[in-house]
Amino acid sequence: MKSSCLLFAFAIMQHLPAVEAQPNYTLFEFDYTGQPVPPLGLNREGTSVATNYNRALTEGMMFLHQDRIHQYENAKEPTSFGLMWWISSFSQLDGVNGWTGKALMHIAEEDVAAVVAAGATVNQGLGKPWAETASCVFIPQLNIFKCTIVGTNDNYVASFWDDGTSELFGDPYEAHDEGDLSPNGHTSAYSSISKMQVLSKDQMAMKDSNGEPIEATVEEFNRLYDKAWAASEGIAAEGDESESTDEDGGAEVITGESNFSEEEKTILEEDLEVGTSNGTRLLTRISHGLGFLLKNFL
Repeated sequence: MKSSCLLFAFAIMQHLPAVEAQPNYTLFEFDYTGQPVPPLGLNREGTSVATNYNRALTEGMMFLHQDRIHQYENAKEPTSFGLMWWISSFSQLDGVNGWTGKALMHIAEEDVAAVVAAGATVNQGLGKPWAETASCVFIPQLNIFKCTIVGTNDNYVASFWDDGTSELFGDPYEAHDEGDLSPNGHTSAYSSISKMQVLSKDQMAMKDSNGEPIEATVEEFNRLYDKAWAASEGIAAEGDESESTDEDGGAEVITGESNFSEEEKTILEEDLEVGTSNGTRLLTRISHGLGFLLKNFL
């Protein structure tokens, strides 16, 4: 029986049409001549693989701008868009070259409609920052830092590798979630490839939703993270009194007003009709609003 199956498979392969090369694809070409393997601790540019790692711990934060291409499970074409991360609140383990931390992720509002149309769930892109967790650890066997960013209100994972250079690469993904009650829950699985630029604190110019500058400090990050996490979970952040801007132009705008567009409200209202547990959280998001949150990282 085993031999018959093999012969049958071989017979099918004999009749398969020849596959022609796709002219629009970019093939990988690399000149290995005179390219020695970097010693442990150094990258292909001859600099330290810990450059970004050490700077992040020294500054107390890390900024990443990523461009990616998503292939959603039921979309005919992939979707391209960019996003921004602010990572901070680091912790370490003795004897391990690595850190855990928290992250704020922001997708530009103009990209929201594109990813939702391609199959994304509501949680993945409302044009507002989302609270996430992050980790990064040096793998001596690979001479590189393995880094991961995980969503706290959805099951997506953004993984990438840090070799100390300013341009990094990764493969974000999201698997199917049977418990996702969003209308797009059955289309939100995706695979992705990405490249990102590592930015220093001096290269950032952040603003809040009122256009006022945001100071890049660990304390400010933790405060904004707590509010973003609370908003994503549909609860009030500790100490949130729905503050308002001072008449003399205070540094921050915190309001209780909804900052969702009409299109976003429509999507959320559709979500409310799907399930009570998820709907309650989303209804709270509408009433509590996200107007007080960081609107633009750049």
